[in-house]
Amino acid sequence: MAKSVTVTLAGREYVVAELPFRANVEWRKRLTGMAEDLTTLLEAPGLEFTPATIGAILRQVADLLLRAPDMLVEMLYAYSPEIAADAERIGSEAYESELLGAFMEVLKLGYPFGSQLQSLAGLLIGSAGAPMSPSLPDPSGASGMIGSMKRPRRR
Repeated sequence: MAKSVTVTLAGREYVVAELPFRANVEWRKRLTGMAEDLTTLLEAPGLEFTPATIGAILRQVADLLLRAPDMLVEMLYAYSPEIAADAERIGSEAYESELLGAFMEVLKLGYPFGSQLQSLAGLLIGSAGAPMSPSLPDPSGASGMIGSMKRPRRR
């Protein structure tokens, strides 16, 4: 059964259903492709950081950041035909903060393993809270050790 999220844009709720596997893959490729120009430039063989190349990189980063809100909305529309069908009204009445929030919810559908990895990371970090080795002495003088660490006597 497909997962779904409910998002509110300009006072109207939309239910966005998870895309089937192949459609999700294509959507992720399209999203990744939007930032590829920058990564291609940075991975160019023999790239030397001169004032000219640094200037080119900064221009591409600035362009990417300036286009980011429009690209996110475009990808939101690409994921949800229902939202895309209401693009005119959404474009006139929705706030960018609403659009970003809706996009973040759609990302959870587009990258379903992300939420699972986040849960796993939480479990791992949570279990890391238990001391696994002797800790530094407490300012009160307590050693932080459990039990006695005295050496056995030699006879």
